[in-house]
Amino acid sequence: MRDFYLCHNPLGKMPAGRVAYIYHPDTPRIFSSVIEIDPIKVLLDFNFKGCNIIFEYDRPDGKRRLFLMIVMQGGARNMYTNITLLREAAGWYCTCLNKEELTTYGKPGSWSLMRPYNKNQAPNLEVLHIRSTNQYLISYGAGIFCTEGMKELHTIIDLLYKDEDGNVVEQGDINYA
Repeated sequence: MRDFYLCHNPLGKMPAGRVAYIYHPDTPRIFSSVIEIDPIKVLLDFNFKGCNIIFEYDRPDGKRRLFLMIVMQGGARNMYTNITLLREAAGWYCTCLNKEELTTYGKPGSWSLMRPYNKNQAPNLEVLHIRSTNQYLISYGAGIFCTEGMKELHTIIDLLYKDEDGNVVEQGDINYA
């Protein structure tokens, strides 16, 4: 596993929703932010540019935690290299969470990445439906959008993935919170 470092400032306060900053010192160097997604609250201004992934951590007590990890600074020119690195960083971060859970619950939690919307036509597109607010988070690798309702979801996907011939991404898997 690659080296990652959790960055904390004991004198500072993290912005709302942010739970960690992670630094990877080797090539490609990245500084990423981990944001916890609250599936009960309405997401306001949740549109970001930057390489990102969504992942979940299931605590031993059954509580599910959702996270967005996004590159804040650095990274490779190749988006796929950055996404691979973010996936490794997510696993490493969940290992850190497991260390805390072992002392609290006596057993580790588990984690997983979101399923891609359509693995063949759009492998980096992930959609998370937050049922309580009927919002959709659309992570497309180079950014993330928050939309209201299914119609807006499909409009954004069509804008992102429609090819020159007018073909669009066929129906895909939606992750739920």
